[in-house]
Amino acid sequence: MNPLERAMKWARSVLMLHPVFVDTETTGLGEGAEVVEIAVVGLEGETIYHSLVCPVEPMGESAAEINGISLDELALAPPWYRVWWELRPILWDRLAVAHNAAFDRRVIEQSCRRAGEEPPACGWECTCEALKAANGGHWPRLSVAAELAGARESTERHRALADAHTVRRIVLALAEREDLLLGGAA
Repeated sequence: MNPLERAMKWARSVLMLHPVFVDTETTGLGEGAEVVEIAVVGLEGETIYHSLVCPVEPMGESAAEINGISLDELALAPPWYRVWWELRPILWDRLAVAHNAAFDRRVIEQSCRRAGEEPPACGWECTCEALKAANGGHWPRLSVAAELAGARESTERHRALADAHTVRRIVLALAEREDLLLGGAA
């Protein structure tokens, strides 16, 4: 089985678990990074949750340039503990799929710890990991993952809601391509 076929099989198995698709934008990449935007999209494409988050520590200029979120927007956003109490029941005991899931999981856990909250008890799957072998052994950027899967990428870059929708389209496209390879068998 070639790497793309493995990714297609992975996508089909993930969809059987009725996942949600998650993306975050953050204050940075390090151990102190906090979530500044989070989105959760359902299997049918519905926005289950989306919010900006006011971080404890200010967001750096480089992060603001990448995600396009202004400090003024964040000043009006709720703090993580309020977001988490809305988000917690959505993620609890669910399968979350993200692009670079290890990073999203880590920054969510860091934000929870900083706020004195319990991190989510959910499983994680990663489109980067699923498509790494099909991308020559390298983690693909979101745009490359979308191209490999045959999915349409969002035109809005580096925003959590658009990226969560793109992750969903990647998984669905991979699962549909598997159906085509199997001669339309469901």
